[in-house]
Amino acid sequence: MRLKKYLKQQKELNRRSFLVGAGTLIGLPFLESLHFSKLTHAQNQQSQLRVLFGLMDNGLFKHNSATRVHPEVMSIIDEVKNHRNVFYNLNNSFKAPDKVIHYSSAGCFATGVENRERNYGNASSFDQQAKVFTSSGSKRSSISILTANSYLTSPFTASILNGKIQSATFDIQKIYDSLIFDVGSIVGATPAKPDLLKLLKKGTLHHFVDSINEIKRKVSSEDKKVLENHLAQIDDLDRSLRDIRTDDIKNSCEKIDRPRTNSMHLGDRHKHLIDIIAMAFICQSTNVISLSLNDGRRGALNYHTFLPKFKPLYDKIKNASHGGDGGYGNPSHHQLSHFGNVASAAKISEAEVLAGAREIDKFRVRLFVDIAKKLQQVRDANGKTVLENSLIYFGGDLGDARTHKGNELPMFSIGSAGGRIQTNTVKNMSNKKLSSLHKSLLQALGSKIETFGDSGTGGVQVSDVAA
Repeated sequence: MRLKKYLKQQKELNRRSFLVGAGTLIGLPFLESLHFSKLTHAQNQQSQLRVLFGLMDNGLFKHNSATRVHPEVMSIIDEVKNHRNVFYNLNNSFKAPDKVIHYSSAGCFATGVENRERNYGNASSFDQQAKVFTSSGSKRSSISILTANSYLTSPFTASILNGKIQSATFDIQKIYDSLIFDVGSIVGATPAKPDLLKLLKKGTLHHFVDSINEIKRKVSSEDKKVLENHLAQIDDLDRSLRDIRTDDIKNSCEKIDRPRTNSMHLGDRHKHLIDIIAMAFICQSTNVISLSLNDGRRGALNYHTFLPKFKPLYDKIKNASHGGDGGYGNPSHHQLSHFGNVASAAKISEAEVLAGAREIDKFRVRLFVDIAKKLQQVRDANGKTVLENSLIYFGGDLGDARTHKGNELPMFSIGSAGGRIQTNTVKNMSNKKLSSLHKSLLQALGSKIETFGDSGTGGVQVSDVAA
């Protein structure tokens, strides 16, 4: 007997039965839209992209491998292998006389503008372009962090048009105050996904089941089969939701302690910076950060006090002196990049200088990888990790700091930017402009730009990087 015919035969239908039946009848066609895959897709559209853009002043010490990256440095990158990309043989194609080489290379790295005589201040850096479509939902649109004041007037910082420049002297307390300034107001907020699952598991699904079971008692065997089919679909949905471990979804936006002092060695500063940047992205106090490790020309950083494998080199060169930034008694990264001069002054081999100095490369790369690891531990509202919804993009401005050349340059990215970027790749960029890689990554993220700085429309294409 059909449901319509059955209902016509009833002498009386109470108000509650009518409302329950009508509600179920209207709701059943929308059952498919409640499936978790559809919910995930909808949430993906609302996920906030985070971008960290990093400069390692002077670049990495060049190695004779194909990627020009030493295996020990690559092994650190490969700690997040499934999430990383290595782009090698790029060309940071700046043009400048020797005396302004580092200013020019940093400016071209950030903005893609090759000629220093042009006005860098009118050009947008990579992070500022990213800010255009990532700032929604964050407390601050962008922030730029510098670890030294060496390039305070350089194009890298001048290109930050609307971001807030923080700490030219690497004041870790200022950086904390700027990025964790109101995290307390976020702490305790209920994550979106558990709320949604609670609604589905304890609300809508149970209402459908109860309503259908009540109607089943009043309809024919033929109509019961139709309702049984709907119940089977609900069971499938319920099983999908049970597979989600809601007990693992925790509110990870927890306030971290403010550093008590700025009087600490560089190793401890990096540890604080890792925690601060990771928490800023998790809590979305900002979605865009540029980080310039531009302390490469600073001496007296005392690497030997926190890098045990650097100390043997320090012991051999501490009594040698050549002047320059820091003196070889307490050398800067920049001095060590001219390792032939260091070796000659200390009367040791170039290989010894490189072996010790490479510990600084590992130390710098470790900062970005450890930020990625912290983001990988936290789930976003769409079920992906914060790292999966982020792009950490970093490298150096020189392919060979010893000769001040911008070619044979490696760059690294970690995170798929919400599924927009390929991961786990190692790609030869065939001497294409670094600015064209910037351009194509921005296009893959959603930017409508056609060029970036002096990239032109050629070089690296969006199809080379987009997922």
